[in-house]
Amino acid sequence: MQGISVPAGHWHIIANGFQGDLDIVITADGGVGGTIRIDVPTFDPIVGVWSESEQKIQFRRDVLVAHGTPQNYTGFLFEADESLLRESDYGRAVAPKYRVLTGSFDGTGTSVTRPLYGWLAWQLI
Repeated sequence: MQGISVPAGHWHIIANGFQGDLDIVITADGGVGGTIRIDVPTFDPIVGVWSESEQKIQFRRDVLVAHGTPQNYTGFLFEADESLLRESDYGRAVAPKYRVLTGSFDGTGTSVTRPLYGWLAWQLI
């Protein structure tokens, strides 16, 4: 299956209700680097891997405001149009189109009763 282009660039992110910015760099061998900024003004580094065949990203965020405690993110890439992100649907949207990453993460703030949280990132294309 031919995948969507790699998820490099600037993204808007919501992780467990906290909003911020996610900047992703993908190397030729599928390595992931960049920063995530949810705890303004702190930029936390991210490091991980991208799988083109699975359209899957995995990265670790070392949360600086929590003394470097890691959060481990896993997500999948897909494309969506405006109707996906609207409260009501008045017909098929032609534009805009989005690239979406969505998945789960563990780490800071998780507990035995709730080990995973959700996250969503989007980018206008």
